[in-house]
Formats: sequence, C-alpha cells, structure tokens
Amino acid sequence: MTRDLEAVLAAHVAAVRFDRLPGRAIEVAKAAIRDTVGVALAGAREPAASIVAAMVRADGGRPDSTVLAQGFRAPPAGAALANGVAAHALDFDDSHHPGMAHPSAVLLPAVLAAAQARGSSGRDVLTAYLCGLDVLAALASAMNPGHYEAGWHATGTVGAIGAAAAVARLHDLDPPGVRAALTLAATRSHGLRSAFGAMAKPLHAGSAARAGLESADLARRGFTGGASALGGRYGILAVQSGGPPDEVADRLGMDRAVGGLSLKRYPSCGVTQAPIEAALRLGRVAVADVVDVECVVEPFIRTILLPGPPDTGAAARFNLEHCVAVALLDGEVGLAQFADGRARAADVRALAARIRVRDRPGDAAPDLRWPCEVSVRLRDGRRLTADVAAPAGRGFGELLPEAALVAKFRDCAGWGGLSAAAVEECLDLLGRLEEAPDLGALAALTQGAPRRHDVEATPTI
Repeated sequence: MTRDLEAVLAAHVAAVRFDRLPGRAIEVAKAAIRDTVGVALAGAREPAASIVAAMVRADGGRPDSTVLAQGFRAPPAGAALANGVAAHALDFDDSHHPGMAHPSAVLLPAVLAAAQARGSSGRDVLTAYLCGLDVLAALASAMNPGHYEAGWHATGTVGAIGAAAAVARLHDLDPPGVRAALTLAATRSHGLRSAFGAMAKPLHAGSAARAGLESADLARRGFTGGASALGGRYGILAVQSGGPPDEVADRLGMDRAVGGLSLKRYPSCGVTQAPIEAALRLGRVAVADVVDVECVVEPFIRTILLPGPPDTGAAARFNLEHCVAVALLDGEVGLAQFADGRARAADVRALAARIRVRDRPGDAAPDLRWPCEVSVRLRDGRRLTADVAAPAGRGFGELLPEAALVAKFRDCAGWGGLSAAAVEECLDLLGRLEEAPDLGALAALTQGAPRRHDVEATPTI
C-alpha cells in the first residue's frame, strides 16, 4: 500500500532535534554552510546579484535580515531571494549528485534570513539546514534523472520544497503545519534548464529560497496547501517526471543526504569539474604547440553543456571547451578564468576550437561523478593524457581537504569585499556555529559596505 508521502515527510521534519543529528551530518553541514557563505559573498559582485539586490532594497520593508555583501538589510523574503541568487551566481556552490541539484544555495539563504528575523541559534540553523537537505535530497534523488531529462532544474523545483521544510523546522511547526508548508512550496515550484548560462539560472535558487520561506511562514499563520501536492495524482512527482512516493520516503536519512553532497573546487558546472582537473594535471601548454585535444566524457553531459564559443563568463561555466582551454593555458581555474573578457580571449578561443568531445563507452545509466579523460596531442609528437574518475571532493560523501575549503572561503570572501580580519572572524564563527546564541555577529561581518546600484535609477513597476 502506498504511504501518504506528505504525512511521512511532515512527521519526519517535525520530529528532528539537534541532539539527535548524526555527527557526520553536522560536520558536513558546517562545511557546506561555510562554503555557501563564501561563494555568496563572491557572487554578490555578479550583475545578476546586484540587480536583484537593488530591487530588494528599493522595495524596502523591515530590515530584519542581512543581504550578504550588499551593505543593507531587508525583510526575510527579500534577503532569501537576493542571497540565493548570489550563492548560485558563480556556479561555485555545492551539488547533490543523485538529486542533480544545488541544495545549499537554496536552503542556506532561506534559513539564514528566517533565523535572523527569529533570533535563532546556530544549533537551530544546523538543524533546519539538515532537515531541508534531507527532504530535498530524498525528493530530487527519486525524481531524477527523469525530472532533469524533461527539462526541469531541481534546484528551483525541489529546492523550494526543501527550503520550506528547513524553515518549517526553524518555526517548530507541528506535522499539519509542516505538511502545509511543503504542499504550498510544491505548488510554487519552478525552474527550467533553458535558463542555463543566463541570469535566470541563479534566479532559480533565489526564487526557491523565497518560495520555501514564504510557504513556511504562510503555514505558520494557518494557510493551507493542496492535500496531495507531492505524491498525489497531480502532485509534483507525477507532473514533473518523478518516481513513486514510496521511493522518496525510503530515501530519507541525513547520513544518506550528506553522502551525496559535493563541494566544488572550480567555479563552473559540476560536469566540467573532472575535465578541468584532468587538464590541470597535464600542465600548461601554448596554443601553437597543440595539434588537438580530445575529451572523453559521459554521454549524458552533452545534454547539460552549452555550445561555444561563449560570449560571457556565465555561459563559459557551461562550455566544456572553454573550461579545458583555460585549464591548459592558465594552469589554474578560478574566478578570473570566467570573467567575460577571458571568455572572449583570442588564445582561449583558438585552443577551444581544437578541442573535440567524444562519448565514453559504458552502461546507459550515467556515472554521476562525471568521469573524464583528457588527451593533448602536441606538435613534437608527444601525447599527454590524464584520466579522472572522480575529482577531489566529488566522490559520494567525500569533501575537499579542509585546507582547500578554507582557502576557497578566503578567496571568495575577499573577492566579495571582506577585509582579511573579517574573513578570519567569519571562519572562526562558522567553525563554532553550534555554539552561537544567534547570528548577529556573523550578519554584521558579512553585510559589507553599502554599494552603488545604478539600476536603482530604473523606474519600478
């Protein structure tokens, strides 16, 4: 007999307490939260984030929650929207492989915004984040890859439901309240893969964070959703190419949820991580010395990547030829390799034109680590080859080394405008998140100085 999925998820979320969380799950959650704060601070410099922040600031309202690195505070829903866009703007945020989604760019902005308004503790934040991740991972893993192949982007669709679960836990809603929050978020879910490479893609994360937060807040006030908006005949699983409801319930479990989470080393699409790492292992080359380059990849990634040559850094993050070319030319792949100017650089385009992508043989089911082999044929007759089965931090449940994660945070937070002293204070606070009585100190450090938003001169509707 099919279980009532909404009832199972609602009871699961309502019962979670910090003192029952698995130790490994807390460890991974702290790493993911720190990583997401860092990439959001850096992403706040992107035009997409600046435009949304300007709109949120122009809307006004109670300044309860910090808009990261933008120098102002806003109502929780606006802050969740702006910070979600910033967190996903660089595609440097984490991924959940079985769920084919970017969870933390949705969950953390919603949780941080609501937690600041409520005066919640660091323990509350960790508990809420893990509740949201658990629900998001179970749903998205059951719905994919069919959901993705149909053209949906789980970061936006399932992300809204995960954010609703997280904020419902933060509000300490009872099972009927959690159910209302989840079903309200399900009916507001959206996000199409056609947005990849454009500003609309990070908007998926921001919109989902806001939708989840607002759904939980409406449920707290007594608003109700559809009775079977998840597992029913016309629920999200049936409508958006999902699996059976029982499969979702069977996938619940925080150890399992964090086991599929991966924190990125490079600021580009997840399927480009292995090709980049393989190219970097080969060392730097000059365009004139290269005859051609071959990349052997999972066939499924062709449905994700964008053709080149890209004209913007945002599009370059989804173009395999650009990613491999800058790795071979520059010997490093960071934020600078995805500037608009680097995307259009003559040497990058010249080398990218010599790169050929070939499908690797194997089973029909894709390897979600997205392995790759890169081979460079040089004019002197040599052939350089590197094979990466799973780049660092891409094995299921495997994080990047702590030193690499800290270095990434420092780079991102500094890129976002924080002083060296503020960066170190943030690292300390995030490292002791479970001890924080509230988020006041972290919010003050990450708010940043006010920025000029030229788009504010545009009349609002």
